[in-house]
Amino acid sequence: MNKSSFYMIKPSFKTVKILLFFAFSVWQINRHTFAAEALFKENAPEWRYSVRPGDNLIRFGKQHLINPDNWLVLQKLNKINNPRHMQLGKILRVPLSLVKQLPAPAEIVMVSGQAGILKADKSAQPVAAGQQLRAGTELITGENSKLNIKFADGSIVSMQPKSTMKLDTLSMYSGGGMVDTKLRLQQSKVETEANPARLQDNQMQIITPTAVAAVRGTKFRISADVVSIKQETLEGKVALMAAGQEVAVDKGFGSLSEGGNAPLPPVLLLPAPATGNLPIKLEAVPVVFNMSAQDGAVA
Repeated sequence: MNKSSFYMIKPSFKTVKILLFFAFSVWQINRHTFAAEALFKENAPEWRYSVRPGDNLIRFGKQHLINPDNWLVLQKLNKINNPRHMQLGKILRVPLSLVKQLPAPAEIVMVSGQAGILKADKSAQPVAAGQQLRAGTELITGENSKLNIKFADGSIVSMQPKSTMKLDTLSMYSGGGMVDTKLRLQQSKVETEANPARLQDNQMQIITPTAVAAVRGTKFRISADVVSIKQETLEGKVALMAAGQEVAVDKGFGSLSEGGNAPLPPVLLLPAPATGNLPIKLEAVPVVFNMSAQDGAVA
């Protein structure tokens, strides 16, 4: 080959740039493909986002993701052909590890009796209405005491007497687009009104030593100790999970899990007790009520 032939086949600077750009694009696609597959295999916690008018993947990445370029991961996970067009109402699976996150506020809104924050030495620091709480705080109520906490999505959790509960996770994703609340009930009982505005993407879990109750918008009660959990649904539906099995507990029903075993099939709750014979005027506190016995009630 002579010298002139060599120069004829030497690639131009422009050609080299095009080849490098092509190679980088292939590398980017492969990198995001591997990332998507890893997230999918790990079954990571995710935000199920409902596509709204004007949404597209690139805009979604800029608005909601820590790294805007991770829209490529979402494209692979959700099998979307055109990143600039998504079907209205489509549920977009978004791993929470990719989403912008801030601590979510929690506030004490009512204290009755003896209630406080459990410190490392097991002593209790008194609390007051209006006090802000953060993730990791462990709360305790005394005998004949009650404590109400309000969360970022308006949920209210009412701790009943002699209860211990830890605020495990208080997270707000993408500026409030989703609120994730996880509470760890160690013992006794809580009553909960979760997500009263029924915002689609919010979720709450109450974790006990043996089971988990997961909700998105409902009213329910949970009683727990180290070996059992009893759950009662007053509105909506609760998913009660234990021993790798789940039951859906509808309004007016309850379920029980004991010894870490699977939850029992839901049973119909007893009607509310009759209160017509209670005194209208109370002269002194504390008050002790004498209630009529209910058929089917078991102490």
